[in-house]
Amino acid sequence: LSLFKIRFGSAGNVTIFRNALARGALVLIRALYRQGPSMHLNPFTAGLYLIPVSFTIATFGPISGWLSDRYGSKLLTIVGLLLSAVGFLILSQIGPKTSFDDLVLPLSLVGAGMGIFASPNRSSIMNAVPHQRRGVAAGMSTTLVTLGNIMSLGISFALIASNVPLSELV
Repeated sequence: LSLFKIRFGSAGNVTIFRNALARGALVLIRALYRQGPSMHLNPFTAGLYLIPVSFTIATFGPISGWLSDRYGSKLLTIVGLLLSAVGFLILSQIGPKTSFDDLVLPLSLVGAGMGIFASPNRSSIMNAVPHQRRGVAAGMSTTLVTLGNIMSLGISFALIASNVPLSELV
């Protein structure tokens, strides 16, 4: 717990937790939403709708890691969070029967933001702690990501359960 006294390490861990909390349920909720009463897609097709997120994470993650090693992590972390925020803002405006074409841009922005954010943020956490404590720091940040994802799912399902009419769930 003494690692939380290190300012940059704590800031990186808080940011990684908040990012996981924001995006944790994205994939599951989007896939379930596509299979629900408004779209009636099969699981395979609903999964195809999520390809832009995975593709852009896989594309921008390694590039961001290379850039953060070369130029530092602060700007890339901010850019990644801003891109994700813009993507989530666009996603919050979609309707019940949104086409794949309408989802490519916001899902790509979310994925690109996540890819750009992850490497520099993890790097800033690891560089902030003493080298002999990096294993503990990695465990702490991974635990915070897992906790954020789990809390995101819980909050999402609580909101769904409280807002979807019971007739829609049967």
